[in-house]
Amino acid sequence: MWRIVVAIAAKELRQIVRDRITAALLVGVPLAQILLFGYAIELAPRQWPTAWVQAGPPDALADRARTLLEEGGWFRIARSTPELAQAEGWMQRGEVGFIVVWPPKAALRVRYGETPEVRFIADLSDPFAAAALGALERRLTVPDTAEATPTSAAALPVRVQVEARHVPRFGAGEYLVPALAGVILTLTLTLLAALAIVREVERGTWHGLLTTPASAGAIVLGKLLPYLAVGSVLFAALIGLAHALFGTAFGSPALWLAALLFMVANLGLGLTLSFAARTQMQAMQMGIFFYLPSILLSGFMFPFHAMPAWARGVGELLPLTHFLRCLRASLVRGAAAGDIATLAWPIAAFATVALIVALLGARRAISR
Repeated sequence: MWRIVVAIAAKELRQIVRDRITAALLVGVPLAQILLFGYAIELAPRQWPTAWVQAGPPDALADRARTLLEEGGWFRIARSTPELAQAEGWMQRGEVGFIVVWPPKAALRVRYGETPEVRFIADLSDPFAAAALGALERRLTVPDTAEATPTSAAALPVRVQVEARHVPRFGAGEYLVPALAGVILTLTLTLLAALAIVREVERGTWHGLLTTPASAGAIVLGKLLPYLAVGSVLFAALIGLAHALFGTAFGSPALWLAALLFMVANLGLGLTLSFAARTQMQAMQMGIFFYLPSILLSGFMFPFHAMPAWARGVGELLPLTHFLRCLRASLVRGAAAGDIATLAWPIAAFATVALIVALLGARRAISR
């Protein structure tokens, strides 16, 4: 019996070694997890992108305030503008999480013994954002006690007036549950499409399909349209459930257009993987290899802005990153259709490239 067990085990090991794609994925997925969790994921909600609004000319007091705000690592002045409306547009699109409105002639007012008021507008739709508010007054305001810490001794004679925007009514679920729609669609549609071609090859029906006059475009569209219908129904159900449980909106037509582009992007990618894989196991492993960074680097679970630059660069290439921005801008912050379109163009670009590659894969399969 043991000789039989050893023989079967040796056979399985040889199959794994000969299957280079499977062997590479068996090693690559754990390595990717170690790299992502060790170097890319930052649990501390730091480096919040912040907009600085100052109508008047710059002065030494304002420069000192900007320096103090960034010294602690909690905030990063990402954009500056003299117009509050422009900064609020950035916040609606999710490009900044906080807005600092510096009072006019603050240095002169301090010289005359006044205490200017600094408006600090916070987007509290993100549950991580509240943790940064505690650091704000410690950075900018003079302490009430006689004993001053090194941080507070360098602070400024100003008052900070915090204004909360987009406060969730039902806790973190209102922020996370709609985003689950993008996560579920990524996993479901990518894997469904990844199995579409290789399943037919293993069952022997693919060669029968090739005997028909179907073109590469017809094969790709015929494979994608049923899954696109399934994804549309699934997205509607998920958004409806989020509305019923957490009171989120159903989304504008622009969001639904972005959702269709997102589905096409994932289906095109899945079909490309299906043409590249030789077995269903390989197709599933490839799909999971794409799904893992999509979850970790898209901003779904961890603050996107707190990641290192290389991790943010990878995240910007993922359609889920941009779809989450569309979802949260539309459902949580009530962004306009134009803002959603601005956020959705990378999804359209990814979908176009994925479909072109899938078409090339279909033509190559037909010509074999």
